[in-house]
Amino acid sequence: MTYKINGTDISTLGVIVTDYSGLFDALEPKSVKTYDVASQHGVMVKNDGIRYKERVINIELLILAENAAQVISNIETLMLAHSRIRLERINEYDVKVWDCVYDKEASREYYHENAERVNIVLIEPAPIKKVYKSTGNFSVTSAPASGSTQQPLLISCGDYTLLENKRAGTHTHTYTDGYDSHYVIVSGVLDEVTLSGLTNLTLLYSVDK
Repeated sequence: MTYKINGTDISTLGVIVTDYSGLFDALEPKSVKTYDVASQHGVMVKNDGIRYKERVINIELLILAENAAQVISNIETLMLAHSRIRLERINEYDVKVWDCVYDKEASREYYHENAERVNIVLIEPAPIKKVYKSTGNFSVTSAPASGSTQQPLLISCGDYTLLENKRAGTHTHTYTDGYDSHYVIVSGVLDEVTLSGLTNLTLLYSVDK
């Protein structure tokens, strides 16, 4: 199993993922919004359907290196190099991708100078998503599944570019980093959005709860 953080295979740094939680767990629904109206029995409920909380990911890393503390510092520098952390988990069958932000170092256990164990916490702010593989500059058209107002989309292009608050229309991105392919994540209230006109995008998988 290969884990990459912002494109770097962390095993090449002397880091082994020994445990994790949250990567594949079912998401926790948000509480229903209620309003207490004095003139009414009970409460009034604002129910737009199920909405989910952010995904919280815990990763336990074992660092076996000549200077483990320096490697931990290097890992954290790698994670903070961009506004988002692109976490990839790759095996011989498929790849899973998360677009995260760094939350904290939850714990660190010192063994000796060349071995430490550290737990880090990442947050995936927009966990309901479709993950595509792009083979070049891409475009995708979005529209409301019903009605006239579309829920906003967040598109993470795979090169640390975010297309934010995208409403109905055609959304495009041109790559300048020299790579032939990228993993593109489209997130939002996707059951209320229709996506069409995909150019250079192949759907890999979806997360809907």
